[in-house]
Amino acid sequence: MDLPGFGQSELREDLLSPQAMGEFIVRIADAFKAVTGWWRAN
Repeated sequence: MDLPGFGQSELREDLLSPQAMGEFIVRIADAFKAVTGWWRAN
């Protein structure tokens, strides 16, 4: 996983806001759950 604006990702200012980062992480968690059928948040 490569967060927007870090690593090999294209840097876009609109993706660097805390809200955009949070939305990205939620989307990754949803995708993980869809693929594996498992998600546990502690």
